[in-house]
Amino acid sequence: MMKDPISIFYTLSRPLVLIEATILLILSLYTLHAARVLLIPLTLAFLLHLLFMPLLRTLKKARIRTEVGAGLILAVLIGVFTAGAWQLSKPAAEWLEKLPQTLGQMEKKVRRFRMPMDPVSRTTEQVERKAAGVGGSLVAGAGLTVVFLYFMLAYRDRTLANVIDSFPPAWKNERLPGIIDDLEKQVSKYLLTITFVNIGLGVTEGLVMLLVGMPNPALWGVMAGLMNFIPYLCDVFGTSLVAMVAMFTFDSPGRVLLATGAFYVVTVSEGSLLVPMIVGHRFALNPLILFLWLIFWGWMWGVPGAIMAVPMLAILKILCDNIPTLARIGKLLGLSPRQDRS
Repeated sequence: MMKDPISIFYTLSRPLVLIEATILLILSLYTLHAARVLLIPLTLAFLLHLLFMPLLRTLKKARIRTEVGAGLILAVLIGVFTAGAWQLSKPAAEWLEKLPQTLGQMEKKVRRFRMPMDPVSRTTEQVERKAAGVGGSLVAGAGLTVVFLYFMLAYRDRTLANVIDSFPPAWKNERLPGIIDDLEKQVSKYLLTITFVNIGLGVTEGLVMLLVGMPNPALWGVMAGLMNFIPYLCDVFGTSLVAMVAMFTFDSPGRVLLATGAFYVVTVSEGSLLVPMIVGHRFALNPLILFLWLIFWGWMWGVPGAIMAVPMLAILKILCDNIPTLARIGKLLGLSPRQDRS
């Protein structure tokens, strides 16, 4: 039986569609990686804009113009960041200076992992030489982030109105602005909650490290707060780093175990008790999907990508949960109640 020309064309075109989709995927991945210098500040600015939107709304209710409110938020943010960086720069520089000595102590205390110190010294010198270039990139990225963030905060309402007006008539309805606003509030609430949780963890870890006598407790607090944006990193890498430094700081094995155990207990308590209680099941993410997501964005954008991966996945889940046609994807990204309890 002969097939009609349309069926034959459809059958022959399916491999072409698959090839085109594969090429499109490869080009998209290449673009994401090649344009990371621009996309990382843009994505970070977008996340920060969602984080600060509740504050901007409060300023707006106080009859402060949006442009002025955005400027005030940025001024405070830059001031806090600059003050924190200034306070931490000296301890961080001291730590880098002590790094060769610390590695030398490692060679003496852990004989079976003994290594010549010349390669270690050369590696340290290479890190110091590259630090200047990395610092310049960070400054440029921070500058772009500030510019993007200001425009996103200051002109959010106008841009959103223009976007809604550009929708086809069939997609428009009177509830669309309210739906978008509700989605934005949910995302802002999640980001604000996670940020405060991580700040609380950093402050707690800093105080705990101060009490156990660890050097530079503020650095440990900042490290814990930042690492906690990447699941499991603070538990594993942070605790291992504390254990290594404690080994060369204290002569007593008991104090080494105390410092390591205290850091680990605080981190695990936050991850297994505090976060589920505050965030709840609604924002629970599938561990397997989360792990693959972290690997992908860490491979694509490095450390900044890994830090932003969880908020991006949470935003994607919130969007899918609120769009009926994407509800199945939202379920895939999350956990069922039975899985969550286990």
